[in-house]
Amino acid sequence: MTQEDQDLKPQPVVPREPVDEGMRSWRFSGGGFELSLEQKLGGGTYGAVYLATDRSGRPWALKVARCDQFLEELAKENRILMKLRHPSVVMAWGLLAGPSATMGMPMEKADIDLRRALRGACSTFTMMKRWQVAHQLLQGLEYIHEMGCIHLDLKPGNLLLFQLCEQSVLMKICDFGLCREMKQGSVTLSGQEAFTANYRPLECWLHLKKAFQCGPEADLWAAGCIFYEMLSDHSEMLFPYPDQLIKSSDVRKAIFEARDTMLTFVKLTMAKEFVQGQVCARSRRLTVQRSATLCLDALSRGRARPLPEVPQAVGHQTG
Repeated sequence: MTQEDQDLKPQPVVPREPVDEGMRSWRFSGGGFELSLEQKLGGGTYGAVYLATDRSGRPWALKVARCDQFLEELAKENRILMKLRHPSVVMAWGLLAGPSATMGMPMEKADIDLRRALRGACSTFTMMKRWQVAHQLLQGLEYIHEMGCIHLDLKPGNLLLFQLCEQSVLMKICDFGLCREMKQGSVTLSGQEAFTANYRPLECWLHLKKAFQCGPEADLWAAGCIFYEMLSDHSEMLFPYPDQLIKSSDVRKAIFEARDTMLTFVKLTMAKEFVQGQVCARSRRLTVQRSATLCLDALSRGRARPLPEVPQAVGHQTG
């Protein structure tokens, strides 16, 4: 479950934390790996992520969990990642045993995550690269959904960027701690079990404390919120204070009014329609394929093209 007290307002980018002296001697080994902790990079759903190095000095991102409950969750995440092999999904290399009843999962080390890039930590994150990230995110989501999974925690901090200083950028989805495998095209959960509040779909807000059937279209809403942050003038969140939205007697109306107000800050018509095609009612949410076509249009010609009429654009029919 996400931490609501951290979700309800934009968070500043904070410096990386050094590893305390007691952990510098920790070693994680297994399957030919032996990794040493160097620096704390951030926190995941149930564990911390560290910069680690192997014997040759190569850097890795190591997700570390401790205590039985979190070890089980890390093992589940590892199992999911080991079956997902796609250019837009971060690659994991199994589980490593660590000291003090800990376990680590080594992953590719990125240059930066999207959240830090949007907060000004990178001066080369051009608009063209942002459209590239949008397209790669859609490709990754299509693959994840085809493999029978829903991510359920998409946000800029969970999108890793590689080769950002080159002419193009490579994006990979990470943190599958909340990811679930679908049964008959959906999963059963309550709304508060999924997504950081700023990226939580309408259907989750309407079922915060009761179970409902959540499908892959929920990931597309979160992706739409991310697209807004990337394509708006000031890289601001679409819903920076969602706690204010849910105080309304009509949550649906409040959310869509807030969306339309924030979309006035997007200059490019195509970008505005692109976001609106994701952040809308489930029955009208655009498909991954249609959204990807719009991304390619922006990349190849750089000009707006109107969306199709709603009946042609429907991506997910819901009851």
